[in-house]
Amino acid sequence: MFESDGKVVRQKEEKYEIPKHLFHPDDVEEITVPPSTELIPDEYEHRDNSKGLVLIFYSKRDVDNEQVIRREFRDQGYNVSDSNVFGLQSRSAVLEALDQVAKGDHKEKSCLIIFFLGMAEEEGKLELDEDPDSSIELRDVWTKFTSNNCPSLRNKPKIFIFQACRKPTAYAFDSKAMTPQGAYSLPSEADILIVYKVTGYHSRAQFIRSLCNKIDKFGQKDDIIGLVTRTHDHKYIRPLIISTMTRKFYVSSSANRGHYHDLHNNQDETIIQLRNWHNEIKRNNEEKRSAPSSKETSQADLPGSKRKKIPKAEKRPPWR
Repeated sequence: MFESDGKVVRQKEEKYEIPKHLFHPDDVEEITVPPSTELIPDEYEHRDNSKGLVLIFYSKRDVDNEQVIRREFRDQGYNVSDSNVFGLQSRSAVLEALDQVAKGDHKEKSCLIIFFLGMAEEEGKLELDEDPDSSIELRDVWTKFTSNNCPSLRNKPKIFIFQACRKPTAYAFDSKAMTPQGAYSLPSEADILIVYKVTGYHSRAQFIRSLCNKIDKFGQKDDIIGLVTRTHDHKYIRPLIISTMTRKFYVSSSANRGHYHDLHNNQDETIIQLRNWHNEIKRNNEEKRSAPSSKETSQADLPGSKRKKIPKAEKRPPWR
């Protein structure tokens, strides 16, 4: 080792010897780092829409709405067969259909989605086409699919969407917003979503068509509650949403959600725009380099004038 004056100085030896092999490989404990829970998608397992169970119950006045629902969910990959579509004929027929579905084996199913479209007789009750003296309450529907009554759907999302169309009234101020009292008696278990929408007699297609449009446009980005919220129009009554869901449920399958979905879809457009900006900046810089300076341009433009050579500044040594 050399110092500044050129003298050789011996390096002092270490006072305490450090062993080279302090640990044996067998003595080292393997450390496992689990993945961050923040990176795990907070949504129900639902990758294959063909495994979703979709049922539609509709009155004779809601044929068009039934067709819209069936078409949209088929386009999304759900298997909406004729055997899963029922009319609101009588109370016994509706309850029997619900019982048959609840008793089935749905271990391979990923979710349950049920639509009920009918006339609102009272708060939380739907009229029946062939049985005017009786009705179907909201609790008659979702209680069939609790964990005790339908164990094969335990821990799976169960979504019930009710559209209750009010009877036409003589005056607009005679009508009032109806709230389903029976819907509040929810079971003490999770994974249930109830959507209750009251519509006017002449606007019965508003909510269903709006919801299906939102599913088609935003189904891969927003969960079901977000889609229902998007359907709200200030001119109509807000849908009532009652949820015991523990995670998000997406009607459409996608590897990206929320803002990540937008970034993924707009990635190509963003790259193209960045390239355009890059080329434009590059072109502007080249034009600036090729254009004459302002002083040279002014001297050349004067009539009879000669260009004046501007002497370069003398280079002085750095020690002056």
